[in-house]
Amino acid sequence: MYQRNANFNSSWRPFSHDPKVHLIEGSTGGAFRWFNPTHARFAQVPDLIGWDDFDVTDENALPANAEYEWSTRDLRKGRHALVVRSGEESSSKFELPPATGTWKGTLKAVSNMFTTFPYNNISWHIAIVFTFGSVIWVLSSFFAYMPMDKNAPPSLSAYGCGITAFIGSCVFVLGSILLMMETVKDNRDAEFGWAVDQQWDENTGTTVYRVTPETKSGQGHKQRELKSWAPSVRLPTLKELREHYIYEVAFWSSIIQLLSSFVFLVSGITALPKLYDQLSRPLVDAVYWTPKLVACCGFILSALLAMFECQKKWNKPAWNNLGWHIGLWKLIGSVGFILVPCFGFNRADWAQYQATIHCLWGSWAFLICSVLLWYESVTQYTVDYPDTANT
Repeated sequence: MYQRNANFNSSWRPFSHDPKVHLIEGSTGGAFRWFNPTHARFAQVPDLIGWDDFDVTDENALPANAEYEWSTRDLRKGRHALVVRSGEESSSKFELPPATGTWKGTLKAVSNMFTTFPYNNISWHIAIVFTFGSVIWVLSSFFAYMPMDKNAPPSLSAYGCGITAFIGSCVFVLGSILLMMETVKDNRDAEFGWAVDQQWDENTGTTVYRVTPETKSGQGHKQRELKSWAPSVRLPTLKELREHYIYEVAFWSSIIQLLSSFVFLVSGITALPKLYDQLSRPLVDAVYWTPKLVACCGFILSALLAMFECQKKWNKPAWNNLGWHIGLWKLIGSVGFILVPCFGFNRADWAQYQATIHCLWGSWAFLICSVLLWYESVTQYTVDYPDTANT
């Protein structure tokens, strides 16, 4: 039986423009056989010109125990993952970067969230937009909770909840549009991301080959990355849609997210105080609660697809994958939001209370998801030592 996830389309094979990078046989895969591969591993063949004393193993420019872990999500986000495995002999001349999954690496990445502003990276804009929208929804849920407090002014709750719900819905639409733009941008000229620099060690009197990000090695990746925003704004051709994008898990996740956000906007518009107050109960159910219910079903499906994209098998969760946890928190937030209309159709006080509570914790789940997106957007280079406990 043909498995699409076992092979790349020749015109969409990663790093096909770079003859020094080759696919490790049998490393491609994905959660579903009818979609394109979402994971693969690559090695780098050295350019021997000017490397007279280059110490290689099996013609791999990187050490024998270092591999490039490629994924469709990392490709979209401009991330480059290096995996260093133990149990294989590596030359002492190689100097590998430290693991980024340690407490020290994590704290450094968190500090980068507030000190770096990669305006040229569309993934960063997506994260900031969704974080802003999630904060608004947290505020909206607090305004909705105010009627439970007898001391709270009724007008503050009515206007605050409706206006913030409308603004939050609009922000979610903007974020979904940017997410779709990120999904359909052409990444076929993406760089390998890692380079081996030849440096003289004065202490030992020998040449050391240091594995570093290409932005630090002067290989031109940074110059190319400065232009990454421009090609993001594009529409795929019908041929690209037919031959490639309809087989991408992320494409379906993004388009479902986009359509659902527009449906959700209907509820945001009808939540405006002057409009909502004029609606009869049947109309409230039809144009406020029903669109919210339908949209949240789409959000759940989109979150599940985002998680499946990060998994190598559909029934095996990717616990060690940041993108998978982002999808998980999105799923938790979507479940919280879908419970809002489920209780909201009932006018009883206890049901309205439950709807408010579920909106509150669902908003916080979306906020956690957005902050993780932000964290992901500023960690462009990751190094993992899977056989060594991170400390």
